[in-house]
Amino acid sequence: MEHNVCQSLEVNEHKDIFLGQVVYNKDEAYALYQEHAFKMGFSVRKGRELYYDIEKKNTRLKDYYCSKQGFKNNELVGEVAYERADSRTDCKAMVRFNVSKDGVWKITKLELNHNHDFVPQEQRHLLRSMRGVSNAKGGLINSMVNAGIKSSQRSESTNSVLGEIAGKTTSLTQFLVAFEKMVKKWRYLEVEKEFKNSQSAPPRIINISETLRHASLIYTHKIFKLFLNEYLEGTGGSTSMEIGGCNNVSYHEVIFNHMPNKKYQVTFDSSTMMINCSCHKFDSMGILCSHALRIYNIKGILKIPDQYFLKRWSKSARSMIYEHINRGSKEDSSSNVINSMTNGDDAGILYRNAIMKSFYNLVLETQEHKETQQIMWKLLNIGVEQVQQCIGKLNLNSNAETIENKFTQIEDNEWAAIFNPPLAKTKGMSTARKKGHFEKRKRSTTKTKQNKGHGLILF
Repeated sequence: MEHNVCQSLEVNEHKDIFLGQVVYNKDEAYALYQEHAFKMGFSVRKGRELYYDIEKKNTRLKDYYCSKQGFKNNELVGEVAYERADSRTDCKAMVRFNVSKDGVWKITKLELNHNHDFVPQEQRHLLRSMRGVSNAKGGLINSMVNAGIKSSQRSESTNSVLGEIAGKTTSLTQFLVAFEKMVKKWRYLEVEKEFKNSQSAPPRIINISETLRHASLIYTHKIFKLFLNEYLEGTGGSTSMEIGGCNNVSYHEVIFNHMPNKKYQVTFDSSTMMINCSCHKFDSMGILCSHALRIYNIKGILKIPDQYFLKRWSKSARSMIYEHINRGSKEDSSSNVINSMTNGDDAGILYRNAIMKSFYNLVLETQEHKETQQIMWKLLNIGVEQVQQCIGKLNLNSNAETIENKFTQIEDNEWAAIFNPPLAKTKGMSTARKKGHFEKRKRSTTKTKQNKGHGLILF
């Protein structure tokens, strides 16, 4: 099966890798596998090398591995070991070249199956083996970095950020150029962090801790550091004592070693694994406090319950939105989940973000070959025509419904017309028009003035 898969790749017009393929030196062999790796979305690690003659370095066999091959060496060497992220997953993908004495490098073993996700197209320039970027790409990255904007400003106010690129003498053109560079750098740093979160696990310090291992697979690097500090303070920097309990609920008192006068009350329900602390850190920050982690540890609970891992702090927080929308578009629109995503002011924003991301990735994958470009143009033209036809039908239906509603309203008004009842004329009632309120008041005021005038004449 592996041979058949590789042979099908050989038929493709673009260059790929397959069993029996031949190159003529080490650089060509490495470049061949690296090109395949960039296309798929993984990084390359140089493997073992055997020689005909060790002194002359005449290569007989050479292996290249996926960079996630094997496991990280857990030997701690100084403080550097704590800072390095772990990206190994024991991936078995590799290629082997057997070299003849004539210098012909031939692929004799090829494993194409990986046990991890590939890097998206827009992040592949960050792969370790792809960092020998071209001059054009290097110039673009340097222009982003040299924009004069510090990364710490991302968390500052808007005025402070814009103050770094604009002054009293800054023209509008200069401001727009600097602002564009700043935004590009932000986007680059965002992609870089997303790549780091998806391709590696944060350093755990205590490698044998199942709690830290589980959290490192879910949390981003930044949030995991906060969680790690809480875990270390709870397990190694505090003491606890059970002060009561009822049924499955137990009550604990936790005290920090350096603050013995301050006590925290922790409630733990063993039936539901729910935990609550008087500091309310989870309510405010979304991560468990050191006091709660202390109780979990002494109770022997190695994995934190899922309800205490908020989605907004997870590595897949961004992709969850798009996956949710894509799932929703294929399901029945009458479901509550879909309605919650398609109703409201945010529905348009979510749709635009999802569709633009999908199209952007598709454009990147098809831009290098004329055949794929032609397919994209053909699909786009068909899609535009179908969308316009659908919009035309929807507009006709909408207009028809509007006209029908108007006629229905007119008919309803004709049949449901309500008039004032005829005025009943009783015996002795005058047929003259009744005077209004203001007419009566005006007449009364005039008589009062006349009476006052006659009174002055008499005196």
